[in-house]
Amino acid sequence: MLDEVASVPGTDGVLLTFDDFLAGIDAFGERIQPLMRCRNHIASVTREVA
Repeated sequence: MLDEVASVPGTDGVLLTFDDFLAGIDAFGERIQPLMRCRNHIASVTREVA
């Protein structure tokens, strides 16, 4: 549904909330965002963990 929101003219952003902020941000960035068609033009970023 986020791809549909991205196609609405005049939509500059969306506010997301997560029950567990840290886990939710990780899940969104690693599992959800890569599947979004509207984000295909953005290169994936690899995360380095020390």
